[in-house]
Amino acid sequence: MTFEQELSVYIKARSPVIYLVSPEEERVELILKRIADDEGGGGKNKKRLLVWASTTGFVEDGKVVSPGSADVTEAFKLLTDEVKAGAKTKALFVMKDLHRFMEPQDRTTYRLIRDAAKVLELSNATLILLSPVLQYPKELEKVLTVMDVPFPDREELKATMEAVVGGAGLPMPPNGDLDTVMRAAAGLTVNEFKGIVSKSLIKHRAVLPGLVASEKEQVIRKSGVVDFYQSLEGLEDVGGLENLKEWIADAALALTPKAQAFGLKLPRGLMLAGVTGCGKTLSVKAAAGHMKVPLLIADAAKILGQYVGMSERNLAQVFKTAEDVSPCILLIDEAEKFIQSGTQGDSGVSSRLLGQTLTWMNDCRKPVLVCLTANDPLRIPIEVVNRCAATFFVDLPNEEERQAVWRVQVKKVGRDPQGFDLKALSEASDGWSGREMESIINEALKRCFKAGTELSTEAIVSVLAGRQSLSVQRRADIEKMRTWGKDTAVPASRAEAKRENRRELEFQ
Repeated sequence: MTFEQELSVYIKARSPVIYLVSPEEERVELILKRIADDEGGGGKNKKRLLVWASTTGFVEDGKVVSPGSADVTEAFKLLTDEVKAGAKTKALFVMKDLHRFMEPQDRTTYRLIRDAAKVLELSNATLILLSPVLQYPKELEKVLTVMDVPFPDREELKATMEAVVGGAGLPMPPNGDLDTVMRAAAGLTVNEFKGIVSKSLIKHRAVLPGLVASEKEQVIRKSGVVDFYQSLEGLEDVGGLENLKEWIADAALALTPKAQAFGLKLPRGLMLAGVTGCGKTLSVKAAAGHMKVPLLIADAAKILGQYVGMSERNLAQVFKTAEDVSPCILLIDEAEKFIQSGTQGDSGVSSRLLGQTLTWMNDCRKPVLVCLTANDPLRIPIEVVNRCAATFFVDLPNEEERQAVWRVQVKKVGRDPQGFDLKALSEASDGWSGREMESIINEALKRCFKAGTELSTEAIVSVLAGRQSLSVQRRADIEKMRTWGKDTAVPASRAEAKRENRRELEFQ
């Protein structure tokens, strides 16, 4: 059932007061106009549509019904008088931004709504409150039917783009770009998307997917609780981890129109656990780049609030933002920091956040891939692990993977990997993580620059020889995680998956 159909059912069922949450006034009014006209009903069920704003009063068919109705009290008097005058009056009374008249100090508006609801219950009329935010006093909790108006779907946005592009006499984007544009446009209002399309046509005489994605970033940042990451990485930027990359490539198939028509759905969750600095976060960024979808990053510091209920509201906003801009990837980095079983002294916040996360992962019907990374997977509740479609253990890179990592790192600093002995670098960096290897090559680059020499295999090995890897410093922790990974997860590295015994670190 579409939103419009569901709203029509509530109106026909005579719900007296319906609260619609949406910033799109024009679009909602068009929906209500269609419902009021009851297209296909032969006109016999047509309702009047009266729209109120504090600047105009009630307006019907473009004409002000009563100038004095701009006052809230007078507006409700007109509404109730209209209904009482004809019990069979069929009408939709739409009142905009009434939340502004229901501030904590309000003593009247909520009473006017309650009184109006009693009159409307026995009529064919409905009061609809339209506001961009959900705000009302507790006294109205049992009076209102609250509905969130969904953002326009793919077909509605496509029709909007066709109208703008066609009006400019220009062609639509080719199929590949069109699909990318439609993904990037998810979560935009009709007017926002119309403005972006017009801007792109004026500047480039074409609708560019990159421009739509950059504008989408502004929408996401307005939420204030998640960070937007425009992924430039691809799977080729991840050294090794072939099992994980194969899973990501398979998951991306679910975003193609053909797969969706076949019934394939994007997996709900992916968990990456293991040694810090070995490519967990990079893999998620690469997944977003490969799938050509936005990457939202939930920051524990922004979610955890100092006031009662703030953390829960912030997390709910994270999930809502992800649904609004879907398809997307939602990265909860270092998830053990706030998705954990209840801890002493936090007044139950951890337990509530855990329950909230589990419920949402169960109930969400939008294409959102939740990626959890953890450096200490033992702190992640098993219920969360079980909600994920796949759990991978990311270990320290083996010899072949270290060569792949060095190849990527050398290319990142603008050098040709063929000029380096990757095998020698791999042997010298046994037990080092990918992040540590990136730090090593940057240090070698700095030394070579100061010495006036070119970066070389020898220069990198020299830096390695003077440092100690994290695997030596935290050997016990790594072995504990490996035990967890062996029992709970799938190896992210294909080479390791083929071995009968897990690889061990060799210490001097």
